[in-house]
Amino acid sequence: MGASVFSTGAAELDGDSSSSANYRTEVGEVAQDRHDITQTTGDASATLSLSFGTKFSFNGAGSPNALNSFSAVLVIDIDSTNTLGVDSLIPLFEVHSFTTTFQPIGVAPLTFVFGTDADTTFTPYVVDTDGQPGFVATLGSPDFLAFLDPTLQVVYTTPDQNDDYLRGARLTVSPLEGLTIGGSFAQYAQNAGDKDDVLADNETDTVFGVDGSLSLSIFDLAFEWASGSDTVGNSDSVLYAILGIDASGLPIINTLEANYRAIGANWSNYGFNLGADADDPFVQDQTGFGVNAGLSLFILDIDAYFDSFSVASVDFDTTFGVDVSADLFAGFSLGGWFHQASINGTTVDNLSTGVDANEAVVVAGMNRDNNYNTGFGVTLNHDGDAPNALISGLNIGAGYSQTEADFSRTRLFVNADMDLTVSIVTLTPYVGYEMINDADAGTDDTTTLKVGTGLTTAPLNVYTQPSLMAAVNYRTTSHTDAAVYTATELQWSVGLVLNQFIFDHSVLTAKYASWTGTNINNATNTRGAGDFATDISGGDLNGTGTQSTTGYEVIWNYYDLEFAYGVYENDNAGVLSSAQAFSIAYTVDF
Repeated sequence: MGASVFSTGAAELDGDSSSSANYRTEVGEVAQDRHDITQTTGDASATLSLSFGTKFSFNGAGSPNALNSFSAVLVIDIDSTNTLGVDSLIPLFEVHSFTTTFQPIGVAPLTFVFGTDADTTFTPYVVDTDGQPGFVATLGSPDFLAFLDPTLQVVYTTPDQNDDYLRGARLTVSPLEGLTIGGSFAQYAQNAGDKDDVLADNETDTVFGVDGSLSLSIFDLAFEWASGSDTVGNSDSVLYAILGIDASGLPIINTLEANYRAIGANWSNYGFNLGADADDPFVQDQTGFGVNAGLSLFILDIDAYFDSFSVASVDFDTTFGVDVSADLFAGFSLGGWFHQASINGTTVDNLSTGVDANEAVVVAGMNRDNNYNTGFGVTLNHDGDAPNALISGLNIGAGYSQTEADFSRTRLFVNADMDLTVSIVTLTPYVGYEMINDADAGTDDTTTLKVGTGLTTAPLNVYTQPSLMAAVNYRTTSHTDAAVYTATELQWSVGLVLNQFIFDHSVLTAKYASWTGTNINNATNTRGAGDFATDISGGDLNGTGTQSTTGYEVIWNYYDLEFAYGVYENDNAGVLSSAQAFSIAYTVDF
């Protein structure tokens, strides 16, 4: 039946970047952890703000010469919102935006960017001035150097807007078609206002390097080398080369890429990246090489990799693996894989944990660009949307794997789902079975069964055009070895929709739902308001008893205006709480 209209979804609470594996997935951050249910005592108030009018854009021109022009330098709104608290319909003027960065100033071959955001990037590892005030000058090629196609870029910014500054220059030339060579030089000075360093706190980071790219026939080469040092004696460097091929016209080979990298352990720690993302294209603190290949052989698609590198502590990783898939018949496909990861010659579960077959840690935290693992497995799938599907609409996924250094962790799973329409009723049933068993003593072995379905009906051709919807979902997980217990979840919901409620484009929806969980994490949320809501995404936890939540919601949609009201009751192993919510929303697309 979908999410509640009041749901805020999965909110990021602790600042993980969007590229992080923990982004919006940690306990308290996933959708079923209702961290946003807050309690307020006393009177409730509501505010409805209406605005009208037009945005007036004021263009700009350079002064006094007015040789450069810029659009939308100043944008002003006319707003009737009563922001002054006065009962009046007098329109209010407010500044919507004001541009403080101007580009381009001048005309080719010499142009400037000047303002509060002099944004430029030299290379993936050297200089990124996004959000820094200053200027960037770009000088193109004079006619007599056209054969080199040179471009010179000079940048000067004040990152901290005090007595620090960044200055740099970058020159690129393209003497041959497909060949570009670049050179960069940059310095970042701290506490530069103290010219003679009376306080002995001046520090200057100096970075220089070369980079380039070459496309020759089917080969593509990219490389970079940069060196950094500072006045307090720190130094580091980065070096990488990536060689790939364009396999579009080749038989068998789909992709082929090899790399060598030597990325210093402290490149960004010492600040030599000068604002650039030092994790692109390789994470720092590694020296090694790798190969990735993709092949097509008859009905087989093969992806293979080999990677070997060491880190500053001289620990050495070697990993390799192959993944194979084949499209068979009637929508079926078969897959298989084998991976191995080792540290200092010892096979480990994965590079992150560094645990060997004896459950001893060889070295932890050796993962860099990938957390390579050890194991093998097979999968069998049926695509219900395939034109030649054996049963149209039926999706099946099944697999078996053995992972960890001694292949002691076994996983078997079978999942199936289907869209089925009979007359005016549409069903979306699914079933899933998973068994995880680890031969090591004291592990959490589990057997899980999930089953459920959604149900909707087409609107009836009678007064109010009513339709029904419902859903039921059930999970049971049996835990053994580490702790013997069973965790269950049961959720069901029913709803009535009046698709033509009294007026045209008027839809009234009423829903009632219930969730009950046994031996599910019942620790109350400590983030935000610290309400009675529990972080049930923390997983199964023995001895927590039974939790339950019931509630109803009524939603009226009239054109794009939405009124919604909800009431909920919660019982957390005998601790009672309740909540209600009311909202008015209107959506406008521009």
